[in-house]
Amino acid sequence: MLWMLKNCGGTGHLATLFALCALGCAAGALTLAIARRARAAGRLAALALALCGCASMTGFAGTLLGRKATQDAVASAALSPSNVALARSVGFAEARDCARLGAGGALLPFLLGATAAALALFRGPRDAGDAGEGGTEGTVTSAAEPPRASVPLVLAGAAFAFTGLLASGGLATAAVVGASYEPAVWSLMSTSQRVVSGSGSLTEACGDFEVALEQATAERIATVVDVPEAAERCVRARLTQVMTTPQGGRAAAARALVASPLLRATRAGERAAVTRQLQEIATATGE
Repeated sequence: MLWMLKNCGGTGHLATLFALCALGCAAGALTLAIARRARAAGRLAALALALCGCASMTGFAGTLLGRKATQDAVASAALSPSNVALARSVGFAEARDCARLGAGGALLPFLLGATAAALALFRGPRDAGDAGEGGTEGTVTSAAEPPRASVPLVLAGAAFAFTGLLASGGLATAAVVGASYEPAVWSLMSTSQRVVSGSGSLTEACGDFEVALEQATAERIATVVDVPEAAERCVRARLTQVMTTPQGGRAAAARALVASPLLRATRAGERAAVTRQLQEIATATGE
C-alpha cells in the first residue's frame, strides 16, 4: 500500500482520500439502512458511490498521467533501444499502481454502499421511523413508502462508481509492455546494443552477445531488432581474426565460426557469403 502511494504520488493520495471518505459514508449509510432510516441512508449511499467513482477515476487518471510522463521522459533522453524498453517497462509498472490503488480502495466502499442502497430502497423505513411520535395514520403510511426521490441519485452514483471501477480495474490488470520479458531477452537487448553502438575492439562485447544468443530460443531472438546487425558486425570481426590466424589453426577457427550462433543470427545473404568465404579458407588450408 505504501509503495503504491509512493509510486503514484499526488493522485494516489487523492484517490486514497476519496476512498476513505467513501468508506465512511458507506458505513454510515449501511448503519442508517439497518436502522431503517431509508431516506438518509439512500442519500448517504449515493454519496458513497459517487466518492467511489471519484477514487477509481482518480487512479485511472493517475495511470494515464504516469504513462505520459514516462513516454515524455523516454523521448527526451538519449537512450539505447534496450534501455528505452527497460525504462518504459518500469515507468508503466509504477504508473499502473495508481489504477490499482484507485480500484482497490473503491471496491469495499462500493460493496457497502450498494448494499446500503439496496436496503434503503427496497426494505423501506420502519413503521414510524421518519414520522414523529404521535403522528397521524396518514403520516405513518407516508413514511413507510420507499424513498423514491433517492433512486436517481443512487443510480447515478452507482453508474459512476461502476464505470470508474471498470476503467481503473482494466488498467490495473493490463499487461505492461516489456514487464514479461525473460532475462534472456533483456540480455540479448543489452548485449546487441553494445555491439551495434560499440567502436574499436568488439571482442568482449561479441563474446557476451554470443553467450546471450546461446541462452535464447529462436523465438526470443526474433523479438530483438538489433540482433541481425550485431551478429553481422561480430561475424565480420571474427572473420578478420580467422584470416589473421596462423595457417595451422585457421581451418579450426573457420569451423568454429561456422558453428557459432553468431553466424546463424545473421541475415540470409550475409550468412551465405560468409559461409562461402569460410569454405574457401578451409579448402585453401587443405584441412
